[in-house]
Amino acid sequence: MQTLAKNVAYKISKNNSFSKGRDVWRSNLQLTVQAAERVRTSYGPNGAYKMVTYNRGPEKIVKITKDAVPVLEELAIQYPSLAILSEAAKMQRQEVGEGVTSFVILVSALLKKADELMSKRVHPNVILDGYLEAAKRALKLIETSATKLEGDSLENVLETIDCGRGILTANLRHDLVEAARIATKEGKVEKNRIRTIRNQGDETSATRLIKGIIVKKAKLHRNMPDHVVNPRIAVTSGRIGLNRVETKKPREGRFNMRFDIQSPEQLDSCQEAEREQKRSDIEKLSSLGVNVLFCQQPIDTFAKYTLLDSGILAFESVDQEDCKLITNATHAFMVANLADLHDAEIGTAERLETEKLSPDEIIILTAPEFATFLLRGSTAQAFDELELLVQKSLTLVKTATENPNMLPSCGATEMRIALDLRELAVTFNGRQQLAVEDFAEALMEIPRCLAENNGANPDDVLAELGKFQAEGFTNYGICADGSCGTVFPEPSQVKVSVIKRAYEFVSLMLRVDEQITRKEVVKFHKKQ
Repeated sequence: MQTLAKNVAYKISKNNSFSKGRDVWRSNLQLTVQAAERVRTSYGPNGAYKMVTYNRGPEKIVKITKDAVPVLEELAIQYPSLAILSEAAKMQRQEVGEGVTSFVILVSALLKKADELMSKRVHPNVILDGYLEAAKRALKLIETSATKLEGDSLENVLETIDCGRGILTANLRHDLVEAARIATKEGKVEKNRIRTIRNQGDETSATRLIKGIIVKKAKLHRNMPDHVVNPRIAVTSGRIGLNRVETKKPREGRFNMRFDIQSPEQLDSCQEAEREQKRSDIEKLSSLGVNVLFCQQPIDTFAKYTLLDSGILAFESVDQEDCKLITNATHAFMVANLADLHDAEIGTAERLETEKLSPDEIIILTAPEFATFLLRGSTAQAFDELELLVQKSLTLVKTATENPNMLPSCGATEMRIALDLRELAVTFNGRQQLAVEDFAEALMEIPRCLAENNGANPDDVLAELGKFQAEGFTNYGICADGSCGTVFPEPSQVKVSVIKRAYEFVSLMLRVDEQITRKEVVKFHKKQ
């Protein structure tokens, strides 16, 4: 039995490498600090852009962005230990839309301060207890100092997303707020009701909001109408008339059927019966008042001209996802056979129009509960950056709509919390006091980084900002020119999410005492 255990232990150690104790801690600390150093220079309105390159098969992809998530994703590929940080950053963006770079900077600073305390023989549990008390006090201060969102200030909140790049123009910010209003139901913003469609050409400033949905599809015949007011819409997944007969070998299929044509008259009669079935389906549409048809299947020439003569605007080979979107927007029901269509299964909308946007032809279907952004741009990088900003802005507006508590941005809140934590630290006995003080110092890294990227002396700016905060100017932060002044508001949920997630990440890292790394690359991965 002992021999078997030794053999198993030998095989495990042979295929894996182990690191324990302080070596694991040092490795995680260095990687996290390295990641923070990569993204901290892009923080703020004057932050630098990052060029991220990777291979997608034989194609080389180049991204130029200020977003921290792509940088962390690439670092996580090279350093698997950073995969946890990358996932946490993506969750931060998905949850509130902002605060990713602040989160990484705070995590790095907390880990460095914890390393200094551990070198002084402070136990990790003592450090975490101090960090927890500091986080609780910070969250309480955020709750008590937050102010309600004013009616016309929601567009100003989006200034924190744009970071001085000028991509989110005043018109686009207004459209983002309007789109969120359209998609709001019972006080909740349903983001799945807001879509983005790319159309290459023109400048990014030509991006516009469509109050409805957009489908990239051309009308069936050029003589069909270009627009329909108050359309009655039918959606089908089957063909008009009879579905195509599936040919099988003898004695295969559900039942045996023999199709025997022995004369030209019989063939003409068969074709006429098929055309009659198609006429019957189209007459059914006309009797129900349907004037727009979306069909997932191709439509043949006879049915096309019959629809044209009946005054029905039709679209063929519509994607399944687009059909589902149309049914949701118009409250229609998709039917497999038009002969089974009923009045309750017909959808309605305010207006339908077709438009030519080179190189695409699009359908604009005006629906009261949906919104679509038609993104314009000349390069793939411009599209990626614009789409990312729109998605982040919608998430931030959703956060601000559902929780309208606001706090000043640009380092103002972090400075106020840090000053309060310094006063709190002296009330603790023992080494927890050091941990609370270090939490305050870690928060100060966020305005420090902002001042550095704005080209100002960080020590002078922080001293001036601390003076204003102590005098009661709590809405003073660091402006784009490096001076201190009134700054735009930001949802308090962003600050809450950053502090909570940073503490949870640091708590996890401080409790890791062993790292197991497989020496050989696994060629096949089986799903469990």
